[in-house]
Amino acid sequence: KNKSETIVESIADAIIVCDSELRIQLLNQSAVDLLDVREADAIGRPAAEIIADNRLKSYLTEGIHPGARDEPYLSFRYRNKTIYLRPRITVIPSRNSAERGGTVLVLQDVTIYKEIDKMKSDFMAAVSHEFRTPLTSINMSVDILRQKLLGPLNAEQEELLAGSRQDCERLTKLVRELLQLSRLEAGKIEVKFEPFDVPLAIESTLQALKLPFQEKGVELEVLNRGDIPVLIGDEQQFSWVVSNLVSNALKHTDPGGRVEISASGENGSVLVRVSDTGKGIPEDQLKNIFDKFVQVKAQQVATPGSVGLGLAIAKEIVELHGGRIWAESRVGEGSTFSFLLPVSSRVNA
Repeated sequence: KNKSETIVESIADAIIVCDSELRIQLLNQSAVDLLDVREADAIGRPAAEIIADNRLKSYLTEGIHPGARDEPYLSFRYRNKTIYLRPRITVIPSRNSAERGGTVLVLQDVTIYKEIDKMKSDFMAAVSHEFRTPLTSINMSVDILRQKLLGPLNAEQEELLAGSRQDCERLTKLVRELLQLSRLEAGKIEVKFEPFDVPLAIESTLQALKLPFQEKGVELEVLNRGDIPVLIGDEQQFSWVVSNLVSNALKHTDPGGRVEISASGENGSVLVRVSDTGKGIPEDQLKNIFDKFVQVKAQQVATPGSVGLGLAIAKEIVELHGGRIWAESRVGEGSTFSFLLPVSSRVNA
């Protein structure tokens, strides 16, 4: 017992140990400081009486790993600054498998990683902003040369300028996505929560994509299942998510394949699915595809000008509306990307 308590006490992360009836059995000094309690007053008492934070209470009572809630960390005010802790729940087994012997809650301090991530996002935003002016100048110069305003061009010069134009478009797209992602993360994009018709928004979004589908020889089908409620949210951002998912499906579907987009009402929410018959995504990569700068490595041909920001932006937009987004896939059979938005959510409005 002394050995175990010494080990626990030496750990910098806050640790709370409860018995099967959720009475506190052990707290290390980090937990005592975080909860602002006296260890002597806490030991043996119900956790619900000692812990004021409802989020920590729910983890202890339900015994659910935070990852199941898609909640990577919790923020706290501690010693006049904001810190970020990642909860980790471990259920102590009981002799009777039907019961829980106890619960261990570890609160890992990830503040430094959160700060590094913010520094990286700020750096990307600054660099992207600085890229815009020279890119605009380069685009204008290339256009002037391609229009032959300064003199005729031979075939090789025209080919070089066409390639330069494509590279400029890819860089412009990258800069635009970096700026959009950094603004979303910083909460600087104003989301307009207004009612709009989901089928009409999807139809309008797909108009610009019909020609690329025809050129590649991929079938595009739209299905609206049942009565779809009017959604309260930002129609422009909604359309961006739909366009991104459908464009990705087209990129990874071979000619002769099929992409299907459907919408339906789901218990006070709107569910949108985009399915394709493409190459599919390996199971071990599914959990990471919504992270920044992540691309599926199994694809035979890389997407030119793409660095893996589209799905990260889509995730930010969906979560800004109080929804969630996920993917299901099997290699060789295709993928399905789905997002669920509550009808009347005004999260962060």
